[in-house]
Amino acid sequence: MIACTRDCYDTCVFDDNFRPIKSEPTFGFTCSRGNADLRRNESNRLLSPIVHGREASLEEAVREIVRTVKSLRPEEILHVEYDGNQGLLTWYYPARFWNAVGSASTDYSICSSEGHAALKEVWGCSCGAGVEEFRRARAFALWGSNASVSFIHGWHLMKDKYKIVVDVWKSETARKAEKSYVIKPSSDGWLALGVIKVLVSRGYGDLSNVEEPERLKELIDRVTVTDVAEVTGLSEEDIVELAELYHYYEPLTVIGFAIGRTFDGFNSVRLISLIPAVLGLGRWFYYSNTYTLGIDFDYLRGLHLARPSRVVGMAEVGEEVEKGKIKALFVWNSNPVLTLPLGDRIAEAAQEGRLFLAVHDPFVTETVKAASVAIPAPTYLEKHDVVYGYWHDYLVYNEPIRPKKGITEPELMRALAKEYGLTHPLVEEDPWEAVNVALRGTGVTLEELREKKVVKVKRKVPSSRPTAKSVSMPKRPKDGVYLVFSSHPTSTNTQFTEVYGYPKELLTNDYEGSITLMTDFGELTVQVRRSELVPKGVIVAYKPSLKLGLNKIVPPLKGRTGTPPINSTQVELRKP
Repeated sequence: MIACTRDCYDTCVFDDNFRPIKSEPTFGFTCSRGNADLRRNESNRLLSPIVHGREASLEEAVREIVRTVKSLRPEEILHVEYDGNQGLLTWYYPARFWNAVGSASTDYSICSSEGHAALKEVWGCSCGAGVEEFRRARAFALWGSNASVSFIHGWHLMKDKYKIVVDVWKSETARKAEKSYVIKPSSDGWLALGVIKVLVSRGYGDLSNVEEPERLKELIDRVTVTDVAEVTGLSEEDIVELAELYHYYEPLTVIGFAIGRTFDGFNSVRLISLIPAVLGLGRWFYYSNTYTLGIDFDYLRGLHLARPSRVVGMAEVGEEVEKGKIKALFVWNSNPVLTLPLGDRIAEAAQEGRLFLAVHDPFVTETVKAASVAIPAPTYLEKHDVVYGYWHDYLVYNEPIRPKKGITEPELMRALAKEYGLTHPLVEEDPWEAVNVALRGTGVTLEELREKKVVKVKRKVPSSRPTAKSVSMPKRPKDGVYLVFSSHPTSTNTQFTEVYGYPKELLTNDYEGSITLMTDFGELTVQVRRSELVPKGVIVAYKPSLKLGLNKIVPPLKGRTGTPPINSTQVELRKP
């Protein structure tokens, strides 16, 4: 079996001939990326180690990395990795070496951490609906989720049911919904509070369904529907209508990761999740089920025996590199030059010799192009791993179907440790034994998984009641023009642009041609196209358009848990 390991809700499962399995959770079909994976596997590959611009041996590349690491203080060294590959051995296990030597770590906040923490505060866990609940639901309300593009198997179970979409533009999913509401950026919390107010005032909702209801009552007493209309840009009738639809359909609420990447996203996620609670529906929402499976990610990273010297917010990496606080960066499983705020500063510092940048990647990404040392890695089609999903409940023992190119992440970690002269339990423990230990909480052994290939895990969902104790009044977003990002049907973030290309134009409401976007951190001239799907005050960029260098103007701001509010990037415009 093979499991697509990308940062995606679906985690498609394929047979040995790379055909999508017909059963749950893949239902016999995959996305445009899955259909092109075999083709992409043979293009734009990094095939040999590169050391300071020339081909070199693996041994020389390893020596150069270790030599640099030994010459610096641990807090000046940062490892950067994220969800480019969701395999346990690919993403999590390699951090053991870096934790053992005491380097700095990121806070892993670039995507979903804001929402996870917000839901844990209200519900005790971010876990919500799974495949069975999606089948059972008779309607869905999607907030900040372009699910028809980014969550196709969830959409497969939604598409024939009543769908309500709340978003900042008329996305592909909004256009396919029975009802959609286009709101001002970062006003989701206000709308959620308005919906709760209407539900309670009309007798549809009951605040006693949550702990500490007086806190929620205090908030809804402080706002009027008129206030909510002013902040969101909706009419008062729209707000009442949305509450009425919630009352009538009792939709399963899908909270997109985009909500956590907005101004005041933490509070918005909390308030949205309380709508089903007030209706008496309990945990009738979906965000991510990563933490219901019982996988011990901390054990895989070695945090039980070693800790990083410090933690750097992913929003702050580019800024810290620019200030000289980080002098060496080791990157795998991510493309920070294009995806982190001020990521262009990483490339500039590496090219100017102010930063030692080492990258382990299967492909020649923008981060690889800027690297001091680059080492080729195999793709998921070329190696064994254990893969999980954050929507469905299946673990997959991934087996290679293509010849291996490069060195795997555990192999490189051990090569670095050997060259370093590091003897430590974290690097001495067999990688597969570490996986077996990390799986104990799932109730599945590695032996069972190897035998069965795909095993369904019983999710662990707490039965605790939600609490409104910590919810607060939503912050009012500033007026202005906002740059927002949306999923694209042919790319996962910046992946697959070598196969399908990427949109060269951004979408706007009232202008067509060349325009310069400006923030306090830089400016960028781009092409924009007029679209009636985009409201005034919003510029929409599909995520693969990060290839244009859009992150160079994204401020290094942090949400409550560190997540950069990239979907609240306020820009000034200069037209020719």
